[in-house]
Amino acid sequence: MQISVIQQENIPYSSDYELNRSINSLSKRLFSINRNWRTSKEDSVRDLGLFLETEICYLQREVMWRKRREKCHEEYVKNLRK
Repeated sequence: MQISVIQQENIPYSSDYELNRSINSLSKRLFSINRNWRTSKEDSVRDLGLFLETEICYLQREVMWRKRREKCHEEYVKNLRK
């Protein structure tokens, strides 16, 4: 299975759909390598698990910040109309 990641410099320009699709595929890949990858004696399995977890974290953080910005913008617009 090939791992497709969004390059870090392209994350801000990626659509929500692309981010969520990438999170889902990386999560599936993480669960498919080994349930106990953290305690695996194989360095390659642990390294891959850490890599996937880190990539998922970057993408989830971007989604979180987008939701916060959207909420703040909605409140700002709401206050403008008062």
